[in-house]
Amino acid sequence: MRTQNASMKVLVLGGTQFVGRHIVEALLVAGHTVSILTRGRSPDELPTQVERLRGDRNEGALGLEALTGRSWDACVDVSGYTPQQVRPSVERLRASVKRYVFVSAVSVYGDPDDRPVRETHPLMPPASEVVTEVSGET
Repeated sequence: MRTQNASMKVLVLGGTQFVGRHIVEALLVAGHTVSILTRGRSPDELPTQVERLRGDRNEGALGLEALTGRSWDACVDVSGYTPQQVRPSVERLRASVKRYVFVSAVSVYGDPDDRPVRETHPLMPPASEVVTEVSGET
């Protein structure tokens, strides 16, 4: 059984922008070993000890080749927006990650004017498998 202070190996899908960068920094401060998977297109000001893996989730399973043969204690997914991005990631990591944490947008909860949002709010229906772009309609 893992103690609260034990170091974990954590993969962050995304991790150079927005909340992902802060998650990576918090994991490092807590003493964890962090890898990120990014396309390598966004500015990367993360510390050098972060392992940088390259891949493009828009390419499905082929874009995730850098994850092959690897394992992590946890994965934090902050860059999955469509089923075509998330499903291959989940399938690729199913056997090599002990816990997969998907960070979603508040937009999964029904009426955008009903605030504050609570986990008890009704959810929007799942996005269609053919959705490739995120918009107000999708």
